[in-house]
Amino acid sequence: MSMPGPTNSMQAFEFMLETAQCVVRNLGGELKDERRSVMTPQTIEHCRQRIREFERKQRSPRQ
Repeated sequence: MSMPGPTNSMQAFEFMLETAQCVVRNLGGELKDERRSVMTPQTIEHCRQRIREFERKQRSPRQ
């Protein structure tokens, strides 16, 4: 998912993650990030933090 993106970026990420995890379970694959590294729970949380930070910056007044 690229940023800026959907209005509710966190919800879009969660939907995308849920769909990807379902595909991984059904096909026996691995979920990987944009650098093609396996996504661990820690990696997923890091993605969430990046989205929160991006959204925070979008809400702050521009100077």
